[in-house]
Amino acid sequence: MATDAKICLVSPEPTSWGGIGHSTRQLAKALSARHEVTIVHSGIGEDALPAPIGGVREEIADKEALSSIAFSCENHHRSAAALAAIERAYGSEGPDYLEVADFCGHGLVPLQARRTGHPLLSGTLVGVKLSGELCRDVLRGGVNDIGGTLMEETISRMAGAEWGIEMTPERFDDAIRAIGRIPTVRTTTYERVAIDAK
Repeated sequence: MATDAKICLVSPEPTSWGGIGHSTRQLAKALSARHEVTIVHSGIGEDALPAPIGGVREEIADKEALSSIAFSCENHHRSAAALAAIERAYGSEGPDYLEVADFCGHGLVPLQARRTGHPLLSGTLVGVKLSGELCRDVLRGGVNDIGGTLMEETISRMAGAEWGIEMTPERFDDAIRAIGRIPTVRTTTYERVAIDAK
């Protein structure tokens, strides 16, 4: 089977009966018809995995393998294990696309690694599904641009996801105003765009 892309989905839970794990598995199943798909299960044991999905490779993010390293928190440890699993799955040639949910920081170390030039992820497009709450948190943390954010994502909705699938301009504005900032629309060259007041 010819594939169009190598896709890696990091899932914080292995279950197939609900939540993030369910939508991740459904998304992987749908994408595997045309793409090489790998699910990295972050922070769980092999005994918890549901039945395999045909055509989808699954890797375990094994925190115990990193037990000799000190981490700042459990989420950091879990996220480092996710990066180690991505490295095992892809060797020296990383995925074309890496998607992580914002739940418990599972993508923290892979995103830091990409940002600092990790060769495995240097050519990888990364998607992070942000809930409205995390969007506010990253703005509070100093992010000043949420442009380029995917406003509607139909595949996850079809896979059963309940969040991370649509962010209207009004919801962006509400999230920005909720932390005391004023939303501004800009062009790709950062010039302000005049918007009618609501």
